[in-house]
Amino acid sequence: MSGPATTSVAVARAIDELKAEFGAEAVASKPDGDGGAFVRVSDLDFGPQWRVSLAELRFHLPYNYPDAAIYPYYLLSDLERLEGNWPDNVRRGVGFDGGTYIQASLRFNRWNPGIDTAAGAVHEVCEWLRTVL
Repeated sequence: MSGPATTSVAVARAIDELKAEFGAEAVASKPDGDGGAFVRVSDLDFGPQWRVSLAELRFHLPYNYPDAAIYPYYLLSDLERLEGNWPDNVRRGVGFDGGTYIQASLRFNRWNPGIDTAAGAVHEVCEWLRTVL
């Protein structure tokens, strides 16, 4: 049995905000069947320590967003670091939405649905990839 082919109002609003922030052509989404959505944001700058100049980030917006934080995040499996080790919270070869990805387990423990947004979370992950690794 499948769920609804649409997203919740809050998830749809988050997708619209992502499109406004990153460009409609850079954001793709599909309903998950439960009111949430699988989301891809392309053309993100992860910084000079990566072999590619622009990359993408994938994640799941749950049906109860924004009351639930976005977790985890997925990177294309062919993303390569130019030097250095991958941190412990990154796993390669993880299945997600029908593909195999690199999973970045970044949890925002102080997620506040009143101020935290999907667009802000994407910026935070990009900043982490640029600076922490």
